[in-house]
Amino acid sequence: MNFSFLKYWNYGSRYCGLEYASYSTGNNSISGLTAIRKKGEFHPEKTFQSSSSVKEIASNLPKNQHAFLCITHQQVLLKKTDTKGSVVKIVTSAYPNVDLNDFYYEVLPVESGNMVALCRRELVHEIISSFEKHQISIVGFSLGFLTIQNLLPAIGETTISFTSYTISNNGNIIVSYEKIENEEATYKISDIEVNNKFLLSLSSLFNYAKGNVNTYSNFEHKNQELRKHHYQKTFFQKGLTTAVMLLLVLLLINFILFSSYFSEFQEMNEKYQAKISQKEVYVKKLEILRKKEEMAGNILSNSGSRTSFYLNRLVSSKPESLLLKEISYSINN
Repeated sequence: MNFSFLKYWNYGSRYCGLEYASYSTGNNSISGLTAIRKKGEFHPEKTFQSSSSVKEIASNLPKNQHAFLCITHQQVLLKKTDTKGSVVKIVTSAYPNVDLNDFYYEVLPVESGNMVALCRRELVHEIISSFEKHQISIVGFSLGFLTIQNLLPAIGETTISFTSYTISNNGNIIVSYEKIENEEATYKISDIEVNNKFLLSLSSLFNYAKGNVNTYSNFEHKNQELRKHHYQKTFFQKGLTTAVMLLLVLLLINFILFSSYFSEFQEMNEKYQAKISQKEVYVKKLEILRKKEEMAGNILSNSGSRTSFYLNRLVSSKPESLLLKEISYSINN
């Protein structure tokens, strides 16, 4: 089966990126962006934002809309480390006293080191569940601002400000970052102006196609589970809809054929009934004619026998000197 068809079957043409953020004031915020994918490119459709109300976010999306989630909650820890080696070694060097069984981590290689994002699994599951309850299907997530790596070449600026962070980059790789709440700003990406509140939402769209390829994490299996759950739900919903539509089409075709055959049957039945009626009339008339012929035969037979009797009497009683040349007989009713 064609890969592009499978992708369209699973996701359709509308994609969604979400950012779940919180600030030093304790307030939460959810930002979202939807885009239509045409010929392999994303065309932003609309943006929306809410102060921690998932229900309000859901009102801006179609039912069962899928989305990739970027979590920049206050409990997402970020740290840069110069340690090299395995991913686990890099994470433990940044957070030496952390039990990794209780946390999700994500590592992004940056200039002269690695950026490590860390968050409790329980919090991540709780956030994802809050979206699922409002029929928003999360198909993957990322921690902190690490998904911005997808947009660095397209933005083309060495300093980029989000609502809670400012990063410096060399055009392709993040160099450093600073946690600071910034004012709104606009960036031009492929002739489209994007507010900095929605940069992470936009960058997360690219994780649909290729996953978190720029990073290393211990939750790729969880993302695969989320995608699989969405695939199964989509297959059931669309498969059921397709099956019902196919059944209705078959029923419609059957109804049309049945109506055609039934009309033809009615016409043939009417002709048959007409022939039966004609035959019955013919049999009745034939029976009447037979009875009349029988009656006429009986009459002729009876009258013939009496005539012979009278003729014999008449002939026997005539004088011998009288010769009969001809006898004329007429029946009078």
